[in-house]
Amino acid sequence: MSITDIRSLRNTAADHGDPVQRAREIAPVVDRYSADTEAGRNIAPEVAAAFTESELSWMLVPEELGGLGASAEDFILVIEEVSRADTSSGWSLMANAGGTALAAGFSNEAGVRKLFDGGQRAIVAGLFAPMGTATTSSGALHGRGRYQFGSGTAQATHIAGGVRLLNADGSALLDAGGHPITRSLFVPRESVEFLDGWHVMGLKGTGSYDYAFPEQEFDPDLSIPFPSVTPLRGRGFYSIGMKGIAAIGHAGVVLGAMKRALEEVARAVDGKRRQGYSSPVGEHVLFLDQFSRHDAIYQAARSFVLRTMQEVDANEPESEATPLQLARIRQAVSWAHDAAQQVIPFAHLWTGTAAFREPTLVGRITRDLFVATQHVMVDPITYSLNAPVLVAAYRAGRG
Repeated sequence: MSITDIRSLRNTAADHGDPVQRAREIAPVVDRYSADTEAGRNIAPEVAAAFTESELSWMLVPEELGGLGASAEDFILVIEEVSRADTSSGWSLMANAGGTALAAGFSNEAGVRKLFDGGQRAIVAGLFAPMGTATTSSGALHGRGRYQFGSGTAQATHIAGGVRLLNADGSALLDAGGHPITRSLFVPRESVEFLDGWHVMGLKGTGSYDYAFPEQEFDPDLSIPFPSVTPLRGRGFYSIGMKGIAAIGHAGVVLGAMKRALEEVARAVDGKRRQGYSSPVGEHVLFLDQFSRHDAIYQAARSFVLRTMQEVDANEPESEATPLQLARIRQAVSWAHDAAQQVIPFAHLWTGTAAFREPTLVGRITRDLFVATQHVMVDPITYSLNAPVLVAAYRAGRG
């Protein structure tokens, strides 16, 4: 598919401005080039062009900054649709759209002008956590850092990286409460050294490279507090803060992977005969029972995630999310991954030998899943960390 064809798709979607429909329009491009994405260890150029032309990289950016102003629910639906076409591509779009949203929602006015004015719109990706250091003097920042897991950085104009602020003597700079001050920087890509390091079993096409900020002066306007909690602009979902926004897209990735896995196994068993079965596998009661049960798992997880996002979208833009909302977000996102660990292995098993004969889509989805579940945002401890809020809500009759 040519760039002209992609632009035609973009123009069709732009007629109604629906980001979910835009995702549906470009999904065939993502699917067609998924093998190239896998082999190249980063999204294929045609997929990158589709993301740009459809404007989905800026879907969460407020409309006044040139974005689509999408809701949290739409974000999940977009990432699900793209991930259904290719998990690595959905993950990369999640990283770009989420990182750019954080820059748009939490940067000061000077930073926003530098990132989104002048006919250009930044795309941000990288690790926001403070793995580097910077000293501050007369408003300037000077430092360095080294980072891992830079998903989406190959498409980004600015690379995120967190730093701990230091005094001139190397001691930690503290706030009024005695806590270390940390910030996330947005560094122009030409000032970043890419180190690669992304040689993995799954999510191979996400380009989640290691990278470094060599010793340099940083623009203090191109930074936000870490973790940022209070948004300066944007829709109600910004009320969930940096960590909430960073978490939610992960649910869309595994929802899309589950949906595609169910589609593929349904096709794989159609008319297939296996020794010991009295009918084609796809018509046998054993398969049908298991398929129905695992579809229910997917549907239930999807409904939980979407209902949680709808409640977040209902927040007033200037409000802060409640502790219960934040707990539900982390619970729903982690639960979606638990559901995927049931649904996708089921599809892998019933697909039979086709699941391990290269090239294999179901096999690739399986490998992608077992990398996605290693992410810190869905660590098993998220359940116990958020459980006290849930228990308190039930005690108060608000469960």
